[in-house]
Amino acid sequence: MRILLFTHYYEPEIGAPQRRWRGLVREFVARGHTVGVCAPIAHYPHRRADSLAVEHQPVWRWIDGNQGERILRVPYVRTSGTLPGQLIDQSVSSATSAFAAMAMRRSRPDVLISTTPGLPMPFLASLAASALQVPHVAEIRDAWPDLIADSSLVSRALGGWLPQDAAQWLESRALPAVFHRALRSADALVTTTESFAAELRGRNMPPVSVVRNTSDVNSSAPRTARRSAGGGLHMLYVGTVGRSQDLESVIRAVADVDGVRLRVVGAGVQWEELRDLASDLTDRVEFFPQMTGAALESQWAWAHTGLVSLADVPSFERTVPSKLVSVMARRVHVTGVLAGEAAQMIRASHGGSVSRPGDTHELRRVLTSLRNDPNSTAVDERPLAWLRDHASPRAAADTYLALLEEVRR
Repeated sequence: MRILLFTHYYEPEIGAPQRRWRGLVREFVARGHTVGVCAPIAHYPHRRADSLAVEHQPVWRWIDGNQGERILRVPYVRTSGTLPGQLIDQSVSSATSAFAAMAMRRSRPDVLISTTPGLPMPFLASLAASALQVPHVAEIRDAWPDLIADSSLVSRALGGWLPQDAAQWLESRALPAVFHRALRSADALVTTTESFAAELRGRNMPPVSVVRNTSDVNSSAPRTARRSAGGGLHMLYVGTVGRSQDLESVIRAVADVDGVRLRVVGAGVQWEELRDLASDLTDRVEFFPQMTGAALESQWAWAHTGLVSLADVPSFERTVPSKLVSVMARRVHVTGVLAGEAAQMIRASHGGSVSRPGDTHELRRVLTSLRNDPNSTAVDERPLAWLRDHASPRAAADTYLALLEEVRR
């Protein structure tokens, strides 16, 4: 089968969608399928590609990828890092990917997959699939379009330029209706959670399948630091540092609980702001830039627990952050500031401790309990068993390929 993927995020960038599709593409190719990827010049999380230490990336030329796929890099837009800038960047890469696909009539794919975010991707992918007369599978990794209203997307993007009533109308009615229309034009939908799939099935959508975020299970012994009575608690966060994670609440809770140390490793729009806040509150919160390899492994060797946090937003209850799967696969205890399906996953797998988003009193209580009991962050085999049963890369590829074969008929 010839599979074409539209994505705004792809390796060598580091992040959740990059890891997800690296694993899926690797599985697809290993099973004999041909995969082409249209993606912008790698630049995330930076505003400029030259800030990412990678080799020169030719534009408009197919090159070999690391997983046996072929990659076509399309242009991107150097933005200011603002939300409007990000949307412009995503729109340009989506449009140029669609243009590239429409030129593939002589060697057209059997199926086209788009993955969101970026938000414009399902619109342009539908046009390309229609022009090529091939089926389109639209993947929605987060709870879009619900997040448009829950995150006040229009108000944030326009900085209050529109009257509040107009912004709310766009967020709650107009934009979701347009996004739903794009999703209904697809031949099938893919989500990463059962709860959001159930929500979409109630909205007169095409067939919806669930392909969870996955991670290779680490079968070796845990590498977390040993704890001793009175030795305190080491908590590590690795990932995006933005408003969606509400790390501000975590930092304030850590500052209130003696003996708890937090390290934040990553990048994002709030990195400098939160670093400054932490320095004003406590000396027990440290910030580090994005890192990989041995440097990152040394951070995990220091940690007793891995932090996974989302803001108190209704649609996040139907979201499971991919970093939750990654931390569990490392055999590291999870401190989850989460609700809904993600919180249920931690409890069902016995993978860690849970605090409701927005409840700083409960979070302080959880941190105090973990600090006081050195055995509280020990993990056994149950989280790994849960991942093998519900979130293995092989099972995810099985589900995806079965869906792709079905839409081809």
